Amino acid sequence: MRRPLRQVSHHHSKKKQDLLDGLPDDVVVFILSKLTSTASSPSDLINVISTCKRLNRLGLHRVVLSKAGPKLFAMKAKNWSESAHRFLRNCVNAGNLHASYTLGMVRKN
Repeated sequence: MRRPLRQVSHHHSKKKQDLLDGLPDDVVVFILSKLTSTASSPSDLINVISTCKRLNRLGLHRVVLSKAGPKLFAMKAKNWSESAHRFLRNCVNAGNLHASYTLGMVRKN
């Protein structure tokens, strides 16, 4: 799961180096799992995973989804969509108990 460090060429010193690229995937997954477990709304995760392809991929990692807290699933019925349902199912498949409860409540109604 580790991502190799990229070689930084010295002749492009003016180019900004993205420090996130230097972090191994498992560290980023750990940070994202902490974020999802303490998120106060769904937008907390949405804002992160819409930042770049890497954060999108790692933000939807099984470990991250399994740690998601109940506030991450708090949305009004009028905002419900197929993509929200798919996200909830992915969390359930990752073993998230909060997602299982929420999906059960959605299916009951």
